[in-house]
Amino acid sequence: MAVEIAGDAEVASLVVRGSLVWSPTQRSVLHAGFVVAEGPNGLIEVGTESNPAPEGSGVYIRDNGRQHEALGKRSFGSWKQGAAFHVHGRPLQRTWDLLSRHAWP
Repeated sequence: MAVEIAGDAEVASLVVRGSLVWSPTQRSVLHAGFVVAEGPNGLIEVGTESNPAPEGSGVYIRDNGRQHEALGKRSFGSWKQGAAFHVHGRPLQRTWDLLSRHAWP
């Protein structure tokens, strides 16, 4: 079963054992203490290579004390064989930044 997020959503924590996909046309943000896709069929998909997520879409991991049994607090990822997450945003024009001072003392 696939569930689509279209707009903002807030939950304490989320374990995905099916498919969770972001709307390809509407900015959508999920707020949670942790978001984990669990195998063997867990899939989190924020955009695709051919259709990136709308600008401003994403996942905000809150510090609300929730803890995944294996990945811990404030986690976003996949756990167990067969689980996956894919995040595809718009292509960036520049992937570097100019520092005004040394980054390492």
